[in-house]
Amino acid sequence: MVEIEKIYSERAEEDIWSSLLKFTYTENIKRYFEQREIEYNNDLLESISGSILQAYEYFSLSGSASLQISPLLLYYGATNLLYGVSCILTGEVQKIDNHGMKVRLLPNQKSIADANVKFINSKTGGLTTYLKALEGLDYDFSVVRSWTVKETLGSLVELFPDFISKYGNEEIHVIPIKKVRSDTEVNLRVDLSIISLENVQKLIERIPNFKSNYLPPVKNNLNELIMRKKLNGIDLYQTSYTGQRFLSVGHNKGNTDLVLPYYASIFIILYSFSDLCRYTPDKWNPFVQRDTTGEKNLVEKFIYMSRRQFPNLMLNKIFGKDHLFSADIYKDIDNRAILNKEEVLSLIREEVNNKRGK
Repeated sequence: MVEIEKIYSERAEEDIWSSLLKFTYTENIKRYFEQREIEYNNDLLESISGSILQAYEYFSLSGSASLQISPLLLYYGATNLLYGVSCILTGEVQKIDNHGMKVRLLPNQKSIADANVKFINSKTGGLTTYLKALEGLDYDFSVVRSWTVKETLGSLVELFPDFISKYGNEEIHVIPIKKVRSDTEVNLRVDLSIISLENVQKLIERIPNFKSNYLPPVKNNLNELIMRKKLNGIDLYQTSYTGQRFLSVGHNKGNTDLVLPYYASIFIILYSFSDLCRYTPDKWNPFVQRDTTGEKNLVEKFIYMSRRQFPNLMLNKIFGKDHLFSADIYKDIDNRAILNKEEVLSLIREEVNNKRGK
């Protein structure tokens, strides 16, 4: 279970960057390495300091930029931040040759989210290098068939309601959940009013290691699906920057269901939008200026979410724990003092059955 440090903040973005910018001072970087007994040299210190400073500039500028260029600014900011964090975690200057991705929007594809992303250069490409540094994930993503921007957007819990409203539920790759405590147990629940039982059951089948860690889910009388962890099972859920808990669903790529780290999904989408706005203005400009489908609204929400969440995720990586800077929007439900409706109904049924048995 990942440790969560809750930090009260009325200006989360500024406070997150205040923590990250400490790594632009070489004495702070030295102290970090010395505490972890990691060797360093001046090139490494300057690489970390410079990349994080540049990331901050890009992110700051993106806040006042329109959708015409904000994806480009955020992508380069995210690239610099990933590079700096990779150097911090490995204690080595990273060798990066290119983005590690290519994006393509075919002439007959009307939706921006239909663009395809292909991973390339598994040795020194940006994406695969960062995944190796931050996750120890030495996997050749270049052999995996392309991903769509739409399915990657469908992995982000913050966009869940907007995604379903715009694209439907065919490309959902995330399950929003709530954590409930009672006197007898702690369990996870899915609200079946926002996602059908049939869809949830299909999605669960594509969550790696779900069956080995959780008992078969059951539906209760409140139109919820209850997930109970096995005795020796481990929690598979993650927590967003709002405190919303969720389960990531695998993307079917050949013979396996792949789940990318949350920041990697954001990074892939940022790259796709930045490439489209930079190299295909004939498609991006009409989308920004004259979209009538509502897709622009979802993209704008994604841009805001990325600017707020990506630095937070990188701070989490540096210290190996989650930093929650926002108020507890999604709080755990504690039924230990007050019985919920389900428990009351259960007690009533038990009492009725006892009377019938007399």
